[in-house]
Amino acid sequence: MCSRQGEDENLDEPIRKLKLQNDGSVRLCVKCQENEAKFVIRQNDPFCRDCFLTHVTHKFRSNIGKSKLIRDRDCILLAYSGGPSSSALLHLVKDGLELSKFKKLRFIPEIVYIDEGAALGQSWAQRQEILIQIKEFCERMGMPYYITSLEQVFCPPENSKIKLKLYKNGQGELLQDTELEEKLVNLIRNTKSSTFKEQLIRHLRNDLLDRIARLTGNKMIMVGTGENRLAILMLADIAQGRGAHISLNVGFSDDRNDDILTVRPLKNLTSKEVAMYNNTNNITPVVCYSLTTMGSCNASIERLTEKFVTELHVEYPSTVCNITRTSEKLDVQRNNEVRSKCTLCKGWLDTAVLEASALNALHLSYNLSNGIQEQQVNGEGNCNSNDVGISDHLCFGCRAMAREMNEPDLLPIQMTQPNISLLQKDYIKDFLLEPSNENILNTGDS
Repeated sequence: MCSRQGEDENLDEPIRKLKLQNDGSVRLCVKCQENEAKFVIRQNDPFCRDCFLTHVTHKFRSNIGKSKLIRDRDCILLAYSGGPSSSALLHLVKDGLELSKFKKLRFIPEIVYIDEGAALGQSWAQRQEILIQIKEFCERMGMPYYITSLEQVFCPPENSKIKLKLYKNGQGELLQDTELEEKLVNLIRNTKSSTFKEQLIRHLRNDLLDRIARLTGNKMIMVGTGENRLAILMLADIAQGRGAHISLNVGFSDDRNDDILTVRPLKNLTSKEVAMYNNTNNITPVVCYSLTTMGSCNASIERLTEKFVTELHVEYPSTVCNITRTSEKLDVQRNNEVRSKCTLCKGWLDTAVLEASALNALHLSYNLSNGIQEQQVNGEGNCNSNDVGISDHLCFGCRAMAREMNEPDLLPIQMTQPNISLLQKDYIKDFLLEPSNENILNTGDS
């Protein structure tokens, strides 16, 4: 198994064997060699309190510095869910803003919290209790913050007269919108499996985050997804046919949107490091729920993958590192051609394949098994079906999710309409002049 710059050389042996070699003596910090070790990140990496905090802060700041994507005075939206990782992210940013002149973080942060209680079946009273804790934590961070709800994704796009309901710095209360809430609940109920329900909520959340970033004038979104979570998402995405978008889903930066960039500065921090950081700084995360909380490990693909990775990581501590390092090397070759995007996940469409391909074979098999005649498969029938129209603009993974929806038309309007400008340019690309030809014509005119 691969190593992380020489730190994990012997981590391919089960951790039980390493524990037998511990004689119980007092261990000194591996960094300063002076103070008694209080934290053990890995079996051979004991840290004292000060060195551990420096270690975590260095990982966070080095990810930002190496990327060279964040500039001075950039406006960045911090996505806060109330969980351990996003709570640690807010605290790291807060500390970075309070440092001396030369070490100070120079971007301008704002916090946003999206209430997902309606999608999870929580009562309005339960959601209000969580919001109180969210407001208290955001106020302690001392940064501007916004609060909204997931059902606001059903608001018309920004060019409409109706705008998103955002509540800044606790001004006003998050009022219950029963009409939009009913739309969200119906959409979740019409999705059959828990696996696709989790995927759907993630896409709705990401779409709403992008819209909020544009509305508030932020050019970036910073999320607190950690290394363990990214490893789980990578394997789960591959199992669901989303391998073409791995680099976008688990990399440091996600540039699928032309105007909004998503970054993950905690991508190298494990859940253990995040938990110890929160405990050291007396950070109490808000209890967060998901669709599969307290459920069986077989409730969804993501839940089953989490169980597999967690159990394997206990025996082999380099498991998570190996998965995430492998994901960084997986990327789809890009070119300068204009390509359409999936209307759900906003990733590039991966369905433009040759006629004799496994994808078309699966599509044909699915249609025939559902009683669709051959002439209809070839496009002579079912022309008025909304489902077919939506599927034409979805990637492979989202097509599978759309098939699990009884009524795909329940999706927000911006997720059912393709990017018209990209489609129009794709249609006329054969009639456009090549750049070299344009130069020749311009030279001749001069």
